[in-house]
Amino acid sequence: MPRVAVLLLLVALGGCVTTMSDADRTRVEGGAIGAAIGAVVGNVASGSHKTRGTVIGAVAGGAIGAAVGNEVAAKKARYASREDELRASAAEAQRAAEQARETNEQLRQEIAQLEQARQRLRTEVSSAQARQDGARAQREKAAALLQQADRALADLRRQIAAQQAVAQAEARQPAPSEHVRLVAGGIQDLQIQERDLERLQAQLRLIDRRRAY
Repeated sequence: MPRVAVLLLLVALGGCVTTMSDADRTRVEGGAIGAAIGAVVGNVASGSHKTRGTVIGAVAGGAIGAAVGNEVAAKKARYASREDELRASAAEAQRAAEQARETNEQLRQEIAQLEQARQRLRTEVSSAQARQDGARAQREKAAALLQQADRALADLRRQIAAQQAVAQAEARQPAPSEHVRLVAGGIQDLQIQERDLERLQAQLRLIDRRRAY
C-alpha cells in the first residue's frame, strides 16, 4: 500500500511540473525521485515496521533528491547565464567590427582624396608658395587622420582582447557552450578589420612626412 501511495504522488507531481519553470521542475523532480527511492529502501529495510520505514525513507530520500535537484537547477542556471553572456559578447563584437569597417571605409576615402590632391599639386601650374601651402595642408590633414586611425586601432585591439578573454574563460569550463563559436567568429571579423586598419595607418604615415622622417 505505501508503494501505491508513492506512485500516486509521483503521478500527481508529474501533472504539476508541466506548469513550472525549468528550475522548479528540476527541483521537484529531484525531490520526487528521491522520495520514491527512499520509500522503497525504507520499506525493504524496516522489517515489520514497513509503513513507518516507508515514510521515513520517503522524507529522507525526498530531502536528498531535492538537494540534488537544486544543484542541477543551479548548474542549468549558470550554463544559461554563460550562454547569455556569450551571445551578448558576440553581439558586441559584431557591433565593434561594423563600426571599425565604417571607420576603415571613411579613412580609405580620405586617403584617396589626399592622393588626388597630391596629383593636382604636381600637375597644376602654381607658385612655389602655393605648392608649399598645399603640401602643408595635406600633411596636416594626414596627421589628423593618423591620430583618428591610432585611436580606432587602440579601441579595436582592446575589443579583441576582451573578446579573447571571454572565449578563453569559456574554454576552461568543464562543458564549454557551443555559443563560444559565435565569439570566435566575432574575433576573426575584428582581426580582419584590425589588419585593414593597420594598412591604412601605414599609408597615412607615408603621407605625413613629419612622422615618416
